[in-house]
Amino acid sequence: MSEDRPPERGEFSGIRALLFAAATALGSVPGTAAYITAEATANDPTSLAFLISASVIALFCAGSLYALWHTSRRARSAPAGAASPAECTSANAPPV
Repeated sequence: MSEDRPPERGEFSGIRALLFAAATALGSVPGTAAYITAEATANDPTSLAFLISASVIALFCAGSLYALWHTSRRARSAPAGAASPAECTSANAPPV
């Protein structure tokens, strides 16, 4: 996407649709596999497959909590009047 024209046809992020779809799939597959495995093996909670998938799910939850904590910590430590990350997008940023 060129900087001298407004976004068109849903080009808000500036990445190509195929790359977006591939990255989305790559990011979604591990979590989906963990949930499917946990559900399929839930009748035997001591099985290795269930324990591994439950551990992966717990790891994802811990990572999400860390990201939330880190983001809120950064927001609290920002000086008064500083732009929030949402305000720093290319569409809202002042011209350089």
